[in-house]
Amino acid sequence: MDILTFESLICLVSAHIIGDFLLQTAKDVCRKHRLSILLKHAATVGTITYILLGLWDEWFLPVAIFLSHGFIDYIKISLAQRFNQRPLPWFILDQLIHLLVLVFLAKSFWVPVDQGFWIRNLGSTYLQVLILTSGLVLTVRTGSMVIEMAVKPYLVQMRGTMDQPAKGLKNGGRVIGQLERAMIFLFVMAGQPNAIGFLIAAKSILRFGEIKDRENRMEAEYIIIGTLMSFLFGLAASYAARYLLMQLP
Repeated sequence: MDILTFESLICLVSAHIIGDFLLQTAKDVCRKHRLSILLKHAATVGTITYILLGLWDEWFLPVAIFLSHGFIDYIKISLAQRFNQRPLPWFILDQLIHLLVLVFLAKSFWVPVDQGFWIRNLGSTYLQVLILTSGLVLTVRTGSMVIEMAVKPYLVQMRGTMDQPAKGLKNGGRVIGQLERAMIFLFVMAGQPNAIGFLIAAKSILRFGEIKDRENRMEAEYIIIGTLMSFLFGLAASYAARYLLMQLP
């Protein structure tokens, strides 16, 4: 991949991540089957793309993103409602299709992105900021969505067999997961991966220490599965961002 395509792809993927996972609320996700909400979301992603590219006279990419993003989301919502399948496979397929479209647009766009306002004035520093910002959003916010979808079958099973649901703060597990993945991201970016081991040990003591009875085995396994998924996703996303940073000229 040539450097101009790579730079264009960074801008496009960053706009997608920010628009899809940072600026889209949970309420909008639940109501996206409504055409007005879907169009608003697609317009948001297109607008963010226009802003991050900094090519003020070029409208092809933002319009293409608006049309393609809205169409892909519409098809995903329609199919998911029709077949009523588990959400995670649909989510993964949706994101892969979005990524393929972004790669195609980055390779076919005829205007060099380095002529954009931001790269022309800030250079590689701007691309570094995009990678760090989108990498953090992907690690923290997207990670929450993926982990929640992945462990949902285990949660349903656990609640169906336990006499009482597990006690805890509302959204406490989500916040803990976001914080731990944010710390993983910071440790990886700082070049201190060894500190992640201490993070794992600390969470093991805090989260698993009180679960000792055989009766709580299902709850313990649920927590362990969610924790390991969270750490795995955090490490993968963090090192992906670090790799992209190393590819910048």
